[in-house]
Amino acid sequence: MSESDESSIDFVDKDDYVIGSGAIEEAWQSGAIHRIVVIFVRRPSDSALLLQKRSFNMEVAAGRWDFSAAGHVDSGEIYQEAANRELYEEIGVRARPNLLGKYFEEYTTEDGKKLNRFYGVFLLESEEFPSHLQTSELDGAAWFLRDELQDMAAKVPERFTDQLFNALRKFPSI
Repeated sequence: MSESDESSIDFVDKDDYVIGSGAIEEAWQSGAIHRIVVIFVRRPSDSALLLQKRSFNMEVAAGRWDFSAAGHVDSGEIYQEAANRELYEEIGVRARPNLLGKYFEEYTTEDGKKLNRFYGVFLLESEEFPSHLQTSELDGAAWFLRDELQDMAAKVPERFTDQLFNALRKFPSI
């Protein structure tokens, strides 16, 4: 699903209770708080993280390395359902990742989109590289060792999303 397709998302208050619904673009323009899920896939043998490279066609963070899978929680959906759906849609994995927790973040993109979101952060342990990538949203995927990831982020931070490192700081056990 693209970032700006016609699906409806729930708008929530600062306590994460639903107060309405609408289009993603409406949330971006108005600053309405909404929900997303982010999923990290970690390879148990060496703790490498699978990251996706966002397509250059994406409206937010185009061409940057990001979570293993991520997306908006559709209207009426719960975090777990959205995580399961996004894992399958984006990287072809049918699994039930574990919820590590949630956090709230306010962020404004360079072009003025207001991303006021609750993040549901999930972890899936897997040795498997995805057999399918959603090419409309992704330009690739790769395993990154944590040391390698930190070194690259220090040298070329513009190649990664800020949200990726915010989540890793908030959940250091990943």
